Amino acid sequence: MTEAIIGKVEKLRFFDYHEFMEKSESNPPRVSSSEFLKSYGALSRRAQREPVTITNHGQDSLVLISAEEFKRLKSLDTRRAYYPWELPDELKAALDEAEPPAWTAKFNHELDEKK
Repeated sequence: MTEAIIGKVEKLRFFDYHEFMEKSESNPPRVSSSEFLKSYGALSRRAQREPVTITNHGQDSLVLISAEEFKRLKSLDTRRAYYPWELPDELKAALDEAEPPAWTAKFNHELDEKK
């Protein structure tokens, strides 16, 4: 039994998971995509508690969050996309009355018919 536990601990050391956890306790976890694939289980459990940033070639690429956090964030998003025929009357009126900012006048020549 003890040998099985030692074997599991050795496996965790191989992936440097404990070292990763110690380094990231004060900062949100940030891992490369290859590190993420190697430690998917541990990092997905970590994402249940806090966002995990996954990088690609040193640049932030993805953020893994729990399904519960995703639902919470989605519930705060009040934006809505409309097809033109679905627009409420007050939005249609606002669009009809809208004027472009003065600085956009320099692009009016792009609307002129080409001859």
